[in-house]
Amino acid sequence: MEYYFISYSLTIVAFLLTTLAQIFITTTYKKYSNVKNERNMSGAEAARELLNKNGLGDVKVVEVSGYLTDHYDPVKKEVRLSKNNYSGTSISSVSAMDFWATTEHKLNYKSKNHTPEYKKKWIDTAK
Repeated sequence: MEYYFISYSLTIVAFLLTTLAQIFITTTYKKYSNVKNERNMSGAEAARELLNKNGLGDVKVVEVSGYLTDHYDPVKKEVRLSKNNYSGTSISSVSAMDFWATTEHKLNYKSKNHTPEYKKKWIDTAK
């Protein structure tokens, strides 16, 4: 009997935490989607500039449908930005949250192979 109580309690706590996290993300995104960035760059322009400056010119920036659906596809090497973030000029549009995922191609930090010394220096510099 006690096992079921603990199990259900943990499930309810997990549900509440994920719901609160989603509410926080959504309200923060809405708040900053009304604040324009100083350079008046779209999300696509900002992503392209960040990628080019970091030697990742081969990574594409594409528009996708949906709300808060931005992500990086490592198979196709694409940063996918939702319509509002692709063409929008708010600071939420130019956020670099997906940028780090693209740098794994440059840093190759998830590789099971030996990490070359020059990549170790990049990682140390980023710390």
